[in-house]
Amino acid sequence: MSQKYPITISSWTLGDQCTFEERVSAAKAAGFEGIMMVLSGMSDLNQMRENVAFMKDFQPLSDAERSAVERVCAIFRSQNLIQCTACRYCTDGCPKHISIPDLFACLNAKRVFHNWNTDYYYNNVHTVRNGKASDCIRCGKCEAVCPQHLPIRDLLADVAAEFEKK
Repeated sequence: MSQKYPITISSWTLGDQCTFEERVSAAKAAGFEGIMMVLSGMSDLNQMRENVAFMKDFQPLSDAERSAVERVCAIFRSQNLIQCTACRYCTDGCPKHISIPDLFACLNAKRVFHNWNTDYYYNNVHTVRNGKASDCIRCGKCEAVCPQHLPIRDLLADVAAEFEKK
């Protein structure tokens, strides 16, 4: 692909241009196949400069570091957690005002810690002013904007089954 794309870091677009292949190359240099962009939260120009400076002499992970990351990933995968990053893109368009990331966090916490506290937070904090998981009308607006491509409607049914037992 010879088309030029701007290099975008969070909400800052740098004036330099690079090809798609150069962007892929930079991500591969960071050590992970298939990663095409690294997003880092920033709120001012100084933070952007710090992030750019950090990546200037970036070294890919060593084999030992890569192995450690893989072991941690395997542990997380084995816990059957919802891989929501809590970006909250899904909440803006929800007609039932369901606080989806918070409800997913409740289910994840229950799966990890197996305690009553998650039920309290589900019923007395996250669903007091917002919709419950069972309020979902399955419109799909949430899934259309989810950067993780999660099956949110199905996952909300799982949340409802766990926390809204009759």
